Amino acid sequence: MKHRIRSLTEGIVGYCQWMPVRLAHIGVYTKSTMFAMVISLIFLTGMIGNAHAGGMVLLSDTNLSLAVNAYGGAKNGTTLELVSNCTPYNTDCTFTYHDGMLLSDTNPSLAISAYSGARNGALLELVNNCTPSNPDCVWSFFNGEWLNTYSGLAVNAYGGAKFGTKLELVNNCSPYLSDCTWAITNYVGGLL
Repeated sequence: MKHRIRSLTEGIVGYCQWMPVRLAHIGVYTKSTMFAMVISLIFLTGMIGNAHAGGMVLLSDTNLSLAVNAYGGAKNGTTLELVSNCTPYNTDCTFTYHDGMLLSDTNPSLAISAYSGARNGALLELVNNCTPSNPDCVWSFFNGEWLNTYSGLAVNAYGGAKFGTKLELVNNCSPYLSDCTWAITNYVGGLL
């Protein structure tokens, strides 16, 4: 679990260290933006009481009009793909981050899993047998990447972020490759 944020202070310090680098391409360095990012980190990591981040739309940094979707509807075995018609009101496109897992907002008994094991090339699917102790089902958000907490492999829009691209785990990602990085919107429609 080397990528899991262990404390609010560690999370804020780490988040503030990389955020200016990530935002440099759009020239955003204001104090209000940094404050908003810190608040979003608190929201995302669920460090306040029993809070958890729900209603999150996961957007490709390559093209912010593409979002992660339970393609064909959220059910056991559904593959995750990028689509361009997601809204925060389409629960096949929204997820709740709870106990390290990304749960479907359509059916919270379904979680994102590295199908067939957290290994390079594993497709991401919704499954109904995830627990926080299952290494295929636990994720951390670090430097804009969704990482499998146990393997450290990153979620990637494999083959390039475009409509219909399936999500896979890969071992050659970095925070500087936009097919490996994600923006998050919350249920009120703002980028986190």
